[in-house]
Amino acid sequence: MKTKPTIAGLMLALTLALALTTGLATAGTTGPTTVKQILVYEAGDLVYVYPTAGVTAPPACAGASAYYSFKMNRPRAREYLAGLMAAQVAGLTVTLTGSGTCTDQTTSETLAYYSITK
Repeated sequence: MKTKPTIAGLMLALTLALALTTGLATAGTTGPTTVKQILVYEAGDLVYVYPTAGVTAPPACAGASAYYSFKMNRPRAREYLAGLMAAQVAGLTVTLTGSGTCTDQTTSETLAYYSITK
């Protein structure tokens, strides 16, 4: 005799699945810190951002990467680069947050957003 799955059983299975997958892609947040170095790599159309404090809790795909990256073809890439360069030149404090993935480069966490503090 076959039994039909109940709503409660399905909800339990979904909850367990979510619990098991949560944390697999963790996003690193670094800061407050300063921007130590910015590397623009034309051949890969990438920008690498090296925070003075390094990268905190990068995802597994990034290994022990000491930088975040983003592609220059992203919608706000020019604004990202301009803001980070201004922060570096002025010695301002930044907080960088990664996406939890290595989308723009396979061995570094993709920069999701940042904030600049005076």
